[in-house]
Amino acid sequence: MNQAIELLRNTNDAIGDIAIKVGFSSYVQFAKAFQKARQMSPSAFRKAISNGELSPRKID
Repeated sequence: MNQAIELLRNTNDAIGDIAIKVGFSSYVQFAKAFQKARQMSPSAFRKAISNGELSPRKID
């Protein structure tokens, strides 16, 4: 999940593409795992990062 977090934070790659890059077979599978691990969807996470609502300390 750390690689996915880095890609969400540092790229504009589509979330579905990130899902494949980090080893998931689909966006849905990735989104469910991300939600379980981070208590938010990948898109909500990316939005929170871009809005400055999450700092690096809050992510790790």
